[in-house]
Amino acid sequence: VHIGKIDMGTIPGFGIPMIVAEELGIPVSDVTVVNVDTDASPWDAGTVGSRGILVSGTACRLAAIDARNQIFKMAATQLECSPEDLEIVNKQIRVKGTPAKSVALATVATNAHNVIGEVIGRGYFDNVAAVAEEKAHGSSQPFTTHACIVEVNPDTGNVKILKYVAVHDIGQPIHQAAVEGQIEGAAAMSIGQALCEQVVFDKDGRTMNPSFVDYLMPTINMMPRIETTLVDGYPGAGPYGAKGAGKIACVPPMACIANAIYNATGVRIRKLPLSPENVLRALKEAGKA
Repeated sequence: VHIGKIDMGTIPGFGIPMIVAEELGIPVSDVTVVNVDTDASPWDAGTVGSRGILVSGTACRLAAIDARNQIFKMAATQLECSPEDLEIVNKQIRVKGTPAKSVALATVATNAHNVIGEVIGRGYFDNVAAVAEEKAHGSSQPFTTHACIVEVNPDTGNVKILKYVAVHDIGQPIHQAAVEGQIEGAAAMSIGQALCEQVVFDKDGRTMNPSFVDYLMPTINMMPRIETTLVDGYPGAGPYGAKGAGKIACVPPMACIANAIYNATGVRIRKLPLSPENVLRALKEAGKA
């Protein structure tokens, strides 16, 4: 599979092969996603906006269908039937309802070289069609709710997350473990932003913490176990009803943790980070420390 989608941690090598294998009736292990090469790979607008599976997945599905149609056209002549009457099961092209009337997928693909050359399927994501799909069935935007339980030390201002739950409607997950990993990674990043991360400038605008030595980032000791739940919502415009999933988990953690602190202490803090210093200052100002 040649696509223009860059792997920025969204793991196209997981979801894309599953989509292609589903359409071609072959094992996932038989599908390889080629590393992107700007000299040879198809043009792509970028791996942005949580559109990886929605855009690239749709294009790959259409490309697989295109390749399958070419193969069916070749096989129909050999099996003396219409291409619409064919299906692929376990690498065998067979007539629907007549499993014994079949031919190996590899055989047809090899014979195709003598007639049409290589079987190359092509597909692209049609933005206009996607808009029409959303008007008919609803937005492809994902939805989420995060909740957490925190412990606040009134003497130090330290905030410890005891439990963190992320519930997401991302349509049909293509590779559930990969989706959960995306959600957990995004939530962890924003938990760090909520509790400790901050770029500090001096009075002249120079960055005072420009390296990982000075810039405070969360460690595994600060991270709670993130419990992820995927719920069934209405389908998106992606393959098999998939929606985006990458960035939405970045949004709720900061407000979620601030609300939990308010629930625990009665003090509303509106400034990040929710560091021990800032939390303790807010508690003292409210007379809660």
